[in-house]
Amino acid sequence: METFPINYTKKAVKGLGIVTVLMALTSLLAYILRVILARKLSPTDFGLFYAVLAFMMFLLIFRDFGLRVGLVKFIAHYAVERNYSKIKTLIAASLVFQLLSSAILIIFFIVFSSYLAKHYFKDPRASILLILFGLYVFFSLLCNVVYSILQGFQEVKWYASEELIRLGVTIIAFFIFYAVGYGILSAAIAFVIGVASAFVILTLKVIHYSDIWKAKIYDFKGATKELFAFSAPVIFTGMGNKVIAWLDVLMLTYFVSLEMVGIYNVVLPTALLFLFFAKASSKILLPMVSELWSKNDYKRLFAGVQLLYRYMFIITLPLIISIFVFAPLFIETLFGQEYLGGIVAFRIVLVGVLGYVIAANNHAIITAVGKPTLVMKIVLFAAVANIVLNILLIPSLGIVGAAIATAISYICMLLLSTNYVSKFVAMESPWKVWLRVTLSGMIFTAVLFFIPLKILTGWPGAILSVCIGGILYCVTLYYQKLLNLTEIKQLLALVLQK
Repeated sequence: METFPINYTKKAVKGLGIVTVLMALTSLLAYILRVILARKLSPTDFGLFYAVLAFMMFLLIFRDFGLRVGLVKFIAHYAVERNYSKIKTLIAASLVFQLLSSAILIIFFIVFSSYLAKHYFKDPRASILLILFGLYVFFSLLCNVVYSILQGFQEVKWYASEELIRLGVTIIAFFIFYAVGYGILSAAIAFVIGVASAFVILTLKVIHYSDIWKAKIYDFKGATKELFAFSAPVIFTGMGNKVIAWLDVLMLTYFVSLEMVGIYNVVLPTALLFLFFAKASSKILLPMVSELWSKNDYKRLFAGVQLLYRYMFIITLPLIISIFVFAPLFIETLFGQEYLGGIVAFRIVLVGVLGYVIAANNHAIITAVGKPTLVMKIVLFAAVANIVLNILLIPSLGIVGAAIATAISYICMLLLSTNYVSKFVAMESPWKVWLRVTLSGMIFTAVLFFIPLKILTGWPGAILSVCIGGILYCVTLYYQKLLNLTEIKQLLALVLQK
């Protein structure tokens, strides 16, 4: 802690604290929405909706051009120089090109909706879902632009609230339209209303940046080149991420029944629920690391990365172990017995998620120091591995094959990205620390298996074992000098300090 001075430590920890709380609420709300949809819709309808959603989300990479990350990077950079004309020009360039690509994508959805519904989704209802998602494409673009502006200026409370607003409105809208008999269409309509509402609310903050809107747009061509030069590698990174996130669902839609697609769309997002840790910290890291790197303030940067590695792994490991052990109890309670067929796939993906939580932060750090090409290479390598494994495994193993492909892809990103960050930050590899934390995690796991087996079953046994195992986990970490009480008190004080 001594090497990471108080002002930036406070800025990082307080920002991370706010984002983590809001992202935790967002992840919980997103999960509640999925539970509601799974309970209200049949497994087949649930599978159809998420098959169409996956198709749309995969194609959005050709809309974004990687410009979202580039915009955040340059707004943070030029805000230091108070170059508002440059910021406004970059915003305009980003908006123009994404509007053009959005128009092309919307036209594609409308023209080919019937063909795709018949030959790919094999359900005529997919046609109207595709058209409704065309509206989602338009409003999500506007929402993404105002979100990037707020993130670039590090307006943590505002941009971290975006998903919370969107999901809250979506849930309310779904209940309204479902109650009046719109069925599966209720979900698509609710998604459109949710993202449109988030755009309107975030805009209320963005319009107060009067220095930007008063500034003149100049050298549009030069700003466009600068933005695309940075974002070009990011588009391939985004494409790789989309492949890993959605290709398995797209292939499952073709090879298995929509019911199995529905089951997979329960277990996969449940495993990915823990990525809110990575999302929260990476949103803080990108603009902050960019600022520190621009100031050549490496000492503070190095100390912050070391702190992040240790505590992120300490927090994430027991949470993932808990869900892994009690997976059947968890899935049956929330979604019902009809979704228990996805337990094996669920546990496999959880293993990969543990690695991706760290990898996502690594990607933010590498991008912020101006090396997005490296992130592109890492993600593309993992995406190629994912494609090959999906092709080999899904036809014979179904959702289990998809889970294996996803987990291996995440682990590949962890290995490669950690190696690069260690080189840039010139610090000792974190693997030794992670191994020591894992030893404590093994004791935690043993307790979780023993108590429900020998003493108490069901949720009471699960809760009791997590409490006892958690105490032993913290004690062993303390004696390994991985938990520093003074350090924790300082971090908490920074979060609570006004």
